Amino acid sequence: MTQENLNKAKSWSAQFLYLSTLSLSLFPILKENYGSITIIIFGLALLIYSIINKEKVQFKFKYLYLTIPFIIVFCNLLFSNGILDHSIILQKNVSFLLIPILFGFFPRELNVRNILNRSLDVFTIACCLLAIYYFYEFLKSNEINYLFSIDNSYQSLFRASVYEIPLSGIHPTYSSMFFLFSFTHNSIKFFQGSYYRIIFLAICGFMIFMLSAKGVLILLAITVVICVFTLLKVTIFKRVLIFIFFSIIFGTLIFCIPTVKARVDEIYNEYNSELKGLYTTATNIRLAVFKCSIELAKENYISGVGLENIQEELNNCYKNNYDSDFYLKSKYDTHNYYLYILISTGILGIVLFLFYLFKVLNYTLETRSLLFFLFVLQIFLINFVENFMYRHHGQIFWNWYLCLFVLSLHNYKKEIK
Repeated sequence: MTQENLNKAKSWSAQFLYLSTLSLSLFPILKENYGSITIIIFGLALLIYSIINKEKVQFKFKYLYLTIPFIIVFCNLLFSNGILDHSIILQKNVSFLLIPILFGFFPRELNVRNILNRSLDVFTIACCLLAIYYFYEFLKSNEINYLFSIDNSYQSLFRASVYEIPLSGIHPTYSSMFFLFSFTHNSIKFFQGSYYRIIFLAICGFMIFMLSAKGVLILLAITVVICVFTLLKVTIFKRVLIFIFFSIIFGTLIFCIPTVKARVDEIYNEYNSELKGLYTTATNIRLAVFKCSIELAKENYISGVGLENIQEELNNCYKNNYDSDFYLKSKYDTHNYYLYILISTGILGIVLFLFYLFKVLNYTLETRSLLFFLFVLQIFLINFVENFMYRHHGQIFWNWYLCLFVLSLHNYKKEIK
């Protein structure tokens, strides 16, 4: 091969790796199997780049820390029975192993900062397309005046329709988290002078309110406060005034948008309601789930019940304590990832997981990136009310951007030197 052809091949392999890296940021609009294919293509692009550029493969061992959740799962299954259950559970958690390992071989000389920024922009576009698709599917079978309609169980008709959409298959809380992260990224860019991003802020902000996931709405408020107090170059007095202004706007939206107000009314009216028979709401089911999770955690915190047994143990608790078959109509896990790890793997598993979170937080502080910090904060907090890292979309979202941010840490240190 001539030098000219070799240079073309190197350029092509770099472009292929660049595009395959960006392609994974489209996962909000991809089905699970297509999302998995993009990971495979990314791995193939890494291999081709290494062969053509004749690089000596150098694995960055800090990425091994990011595989700890998979190690927790593997070790727990190693000492339990049920081969079939094991393969399913391992498959569900393989993103915790595969994505960090692939990033451990990512070439050092590529401009990771540029890749990260472009990836975030592609992710924003994917979120906007997802919003358009949600409205398209809703309006196919509903009139526009039903957009803010609420049923007798305080459920938004729009939110309920998202559950039924065949293409995405994303739980509303997860898609809300995608919109929140895109909102966060574009907020920072807006405060830095990219004022056209107010379009993306409007789209993502509106979708967060329409999907009305309670935990995500709280995270939105926290995110706005942090951005205002860290990015605005004004006096403390003006920051406080702006904070009060945003608080008034936020409160007004909560009580003026029917889909959100219904969720607030539900908490207020149903907090002490009894879960009995056919009468169920999101609030009284959540309380039942939380009480059973705490009960199981108290009884099994030393060794855990095992990952393959946790759902059965929860269902037994629901059956023994509540006169309702809600748990037979749908699967209700702990809705708290920390309790999920504690109940299933015991004290050793939760200690390892907390060490993993400590390492992640340490990487966050090293990068000095506000976006990375907010991303980690949002995921850490949502895990108190959702098993966010349990589902496919949550795992891809978390591992993909975590690894990209950690990869950018190397570039940051290189720039400092």
